[in-house]
Amino acid sequence: MKVVQLILGLVGIALIVFFSLFGQKLMAADKVQRVEEECRAVLEQNFGAVVNENWEQLQATLSKAVGTPEQVAEFKEEAEKVFESTDVYLRLVDLKIIDLRGSMAEAMVIQMTLPKDEADREPVRHARLGVNFKHHSALLPEFEMVKYRQRFRYENGKWKVHIIVGRPIPTDQKELPESLPRPTEKDDCPNGNCQWPRVKTAAFR
Repeated sequence: MKVVQLILGLVGIALIVFFSLFGQKLMAADKVQRVEEECRAVLEQNFGAVVNENWEQLQATLSKAVGTPEQVAEFKEEAEKVFESTDVYLRLVDLKIIDLRGSMAEAMVIQMTLPKDEADREPVRHARLGVNFKHHSALLPEFEMVKYRQRFRYENGKWKVHIIVGRPIPTDQKELPESLPRPTEKDDCPNGNCQWPRVKTAAFR
């Protein structure tokens, strides 16, 4: 009996050590995967609203802190002009969370943009969109396939599209490398602060 108790005691100690060392890291990985899925879903809804030329659907995906009422009104006017002048197809090629701090998340995104009647065509690498597209619009990038950093904001239990950080730049990458990004030992997810290393790869330089 004492031997059995001793073995059970050692197993219990081993489990405590295991969860102390790896439990937080497993929680971090689970959290980033969940946030990544939710951010992907809302960005796809955002793209779908542009393709469907529906301002109400588009606005529903946006953070309330994305701008002042005047800025939102200006963006609405710009969006409606784009809807009238272009027929566009957007596709989210890939998205990976690279930073997560409290109510803010940041992701690396690869986006495909094509004329709507060419939705089945693969983009030409580094090709610019046609002259009928308004390149100065926040809705449309200059190139058919671009990468950029997108911020999301957590509001009322949901992740919302916030702002693009920097300017979208052309990319040859169709998929993000699996090496980007993964939690490190410095993760502190229980306190709402997860950090990932700034890894430079062929896709993000």
